[in-house]
Amino acid sequence: MLKVFILEDNLQQLAELQTITKQVLAKLNITDSLVFPFSSTSRLTKALPEPSLDNVFILDLSINDNKQAGLQLSQLIRQVDHLATIIFITVHDELLPTTYKYRVQALDFISKDHDNVAHELLTDFHLIAQRKQEAKTDVFSYRIYNQTQTILLDDICYFKSNNGNTHSATIYTIDHRTIEIHQNLHEIGKADKRFFRVHRSYLVNAVLLFITFRSLLLIFLLLLVVPLIIYFFVTHRQQSYTFVASNYIFVTMTLFIAMAIIGPTVIGIYGHFSPQTAVIFSNWGGDFIVIVEGLVAYALLKRFVPTYRRYIQVVIHQRPLFAWLVNVVYASFHFIRFGYHIQVIKLPTPVYVLVALGYFLLVLATVKVSANYFSYYDLTVNQAVELRNLQTYTSHIEAMCDDLRRFRHDYKNILLSLQDTIKNGTIDQVRKMFDQIVLPTNDNVEIRTAVLGHIANIEDLEIKSLVYSKVMAAINKQIDVTVEVVDPIKLSAEVDTVDVLRMISILLDNAVNAALLSAEKKVNFSFFTKDGAQYIVVGNSTKQAQIDLQKLAGNFNGLTSSRHSLGLRNLRILLAKYPFIQHNSSSNHHWVEQALIIHPQGK
Repeated sequence: MLKVFILEDNLQQLAELQTITKQVLAKLNITDSLVFPFSSTSRLTKALPEPSLDNVFILDLSINDNKQAGLQLSQLIRQVDHLATIIFITVHDELLPTTYKYRVQALDFISKDHDNVAHELLTDFHLIAQRKQEAKTDVFSYRIYNQTQTILLDDICYFKSNNGNTHSATIYTIDHRTIEIHQNLHEIGKADKRFFRVHRSYLVNAVLLFITFRSLLLIFLLLLVVPLIIYFFVTHRQQSYTFVASNYIFVTMTLFIAMAIIGPTVIGIYGHFSPQTAVIFSNWGGDFIVIVEGLVAYALLKRFVPTYRRYIQVVIHQRPLFAWLVNVVYASFHFIRFGYHIQVIKLPTPVYVLVALGYFLLVLATVKVSANYFSYYDLTVNQAVELRNLQTYTSHIEAMCDDLRRFRHDYKNILLSLQDTIKNGTIDQVRKMFDQIVLPTNDNVEIRTAVLGHIANIEDLEIKSLVYSKVMAAINKQIDVTVEVVDPIKLSAEVDTVDVLRMISILLDNAVNAALLSAEKKVNFSFFTKDGAQYIVVGNSTKQAQIDLQKLAGNFNGLTSSRHSLGLRNLRILLAKYPFIQHNSSSNHHWVEQALIIHPQGK
């Protein structure tokens, strides 16, 4: 039976509302109904019925000069009856935004100033009748003495028999309520197959069992699938945990910010121009608004991709600690949003929208400013390194020129001394003088001349100075270094010179460190072109007969503080930017070799 409760302090209007309501019910052929008029909130409060889908409350907002009396009563009604339908009717259109703060899920907001009250109520009761028809299979009807009540099936946890009365039972709900009913478990189980008997004294909601099982299965799948996805990205796609977490937090935060700004704003604007239909728009237009929010979030992400990619390269990959600090700040919005929706954090809707907008501006500023700052910082550092390498290269050239001048200056004296020794001395004295004077002079010049001669074919001054600096440093460590650049070669324009400098530096540093531990102490550097591709090859002798190539591939083998592992990780990050660069490794007979093959794009 449909029960309609009308609250109106104006007795004339109360009578008119009662008449209109009965006429509407008659038009809809809802004969099993009762209409109860009330002129005060206290009387209606005392007459509140048991929770049911059959309860409809038509409430005037202003009662006895209290403009929010109806709102306050609706909050009380919703606390004790979450199944009832609430309809507001008033002359105070300006109170429409206030109704959202009470979160009572009202069906409609009807203005008395218009002559469409009967039409609006007809639409509302038609919708109520449809909902009741759809909910017939989703409710459970029970008896309390001679009255029949209903409760949503999803609200029932289980039934328990009463030991003192075998003809009654108790319903335990998900919100910790208990309802005494005049039916035993046998009658309930026989009449309704949606309940499963797990014990002679208990009937459990089978739907709830299924939902619980489905939820547990979903949680299990999440616990299984999410780690597998993370493992896939970290190992096979060679992405770090910081990269995966940062992208997830950034994407979800963008979506949640869009939802926090667009939804309340659209509903507020709509309610300002059409307060009579704002509640209906909120209830039925919610899905469309969510779609719009998703599209807006996607558009923002797509527009922000170039800046965020730079943020990934210079912050997430190279400065994970700073990235995690930013992630913590971003993730705090998730807690604010969650607290706002469960009303732990009580904020007015405009303030909540401003908070979301502030977070959005914070995201834009943090990503853009940090990406630009660290990009310029890295550029400055790289330029300083290039300048230092160039200075080293230039100083070695100057030193070699000085050696050549001194050698030419002393050359005649050396030959004259050698001539006198040949004329007057024995063959042993000639050999001794040659070994002590001539050969050392030749060695001093030969080393640098050989290195400069080989790298002269590198047309990129930055790479030339870097290779020379690294090679001379290795030679000073008593390492036998060979450089092979047979033909003139210039780095492909498809690759950033700074990135290649970092790659070569990592490979040569690792090669020198490994060669120092080996018996032969050898390092080789080659730069050449073959079949249209450019090859940068670095080889070195090793202490072990064979090296585990998985380490050279940069695969994740756990956190490490070793400089070697960190260097290879940085190499892997750099190579991730260039899918057309192939990284090959080989190891055999105490020798390891790494090759960077720069393929022309499109081939």
